[in-house]
Amino acid sequence: MKEIKSLLLALCLLFVYASFALGECIKGDCTNDQGTYTYSDGSVYVGQWKNSKRNGIGTLTRPKGSKYVGHWKDDQFDGQGAYTYPDGSKYVGQWKNSKRNGEGRYVSSSGSEYESQWKNGRLFGEGILTTSDENKFVGQFDKNGKIIGKYLPLAKKKDESEANARTRKKEIKPPLSSDKKTLAGPNGMKFIYISPGSFMRGSSEDESGRYDNETRHQVTLTRGFYMQTTEVTQGQWTIVMKNSPSFFNSCGDNCPVEQVSWDDVQQFIRGLNQLEGTNKYRLPTEAEWEYVCRAGNTEAFASGGITELECNRDINLDSVAWFCGNSDKKTHPVAQKKPNALGLYDLHGNVSELCQDWYGGYPSNQAIDPQGPASGIDRTVRGGGWDAHARHCRSACRGALSPGERSYGVGFRLVRAP
Repeated sequence: MKEIKSLLLALCLLFVYASFALGECIKGDCTNDQGTYTYSDGSVYVGQWKNSKRNGIGTLTRPKGSKYVGHWKDDQFDGQGAYTYPDGSKYVGQWKNSKRNGEGRYVSSSGSEYESQWKNGRLFGEGILTTSDENKFVGQFDKNGKIIGKYLPLAKKKDESEANARTRKKEIKPPLSSDKKTLAGPNGMKFIYISPGSFMRGSSEDESGRYDNETRHQVTLTRGFYMQTTEVTQGQWTIVMKNSPSFFNSCGDNCPVEQVSWDDVQQFIRGLNQLEGTNKYRLPTEAEWEYVCRAGNTEAFASGGITELECNRDINLDSVAWFCGNSDKKTHPVAQKKPNALGLYDLHGNVSELCQDWYGGYPSNQAIDPQGPASGIDRTVRGGGWDAHARHCRSACRGALSPGERSYGVGFRLVRAP
């Protein structure tokens, strides 16, 4: 009980500051675009702006070591984000009005972990606490922070995990057969044929780093398609659109284009189809993207399981992706890391990738050629990027972005109909 009390005390003492004294914009546009702003107290914000307020995806670093990486709305933490506190503790989850609201995971500096719902910065409802002395607590936290529940030994969880691992091993099939049929596209693009088939979308309950929006279910794709082997590059974008929007524009024509919204991409696709005299190019559906990313693998990455949740080196991820652990805080030329079993590059990193679907919950049963919700607020984003933690680079991890929003961590790749 001592560990629980220490954790609760630490949680009560945490407070997030999202407003600061005036400073100055030192790079980019801090009004309605990408910009870097320094505050008089030494804090630095790098990210998106709208109407001179922090809106979109951005990173705030404070002098005493605290850091927030995630979504903003009108200068407030809003949406998915990660906050690291000066003592080394960390919260990863949902925010609203700069307070923890929704699903979230808190890791204390002592190593205890707490996963639950949050409301206005406080614990709310049922949660799971894993203590540093290898015990697990499942129960309710009432409005006064009182614990109602009991401890469970982690040995049971370990046995369950091993059983699930054995089950997953039986489910693993050989990589999807594309027969390595390739197609040369315009402006140096290259596409590879993906055969129809079935796979398990989402993550198993014991996958490290998983989120609740990854409910596992079977998906069947009945039609084959061509998927671009790399992300669309800055050079390929410029040929069609006659502009260069990327934040990392000094990286070169062979680096992925970023700072493009879902709406911008639709203009690019229309222009590309017009140049080719066709209507075959489009964004992949979310199901197509994960099917290709997994390449027949049911583990966290197409290259194997996950061993590191944040920015430290994960040997399976390091070989196939540019993420926060190896990117040096920038994008890199495409196809520099190893491809997956289908011959596609950078699906787990470099930039996250826009999909065609509106973002929404997964079905609870089997799905055939899913297209996502008929309408929504945000479009789905998949795959990790140069600034992403390892857990956000997993095949099952899902993100979302409004159709008009741009980010220096988000790009795309195309599908071409046969």
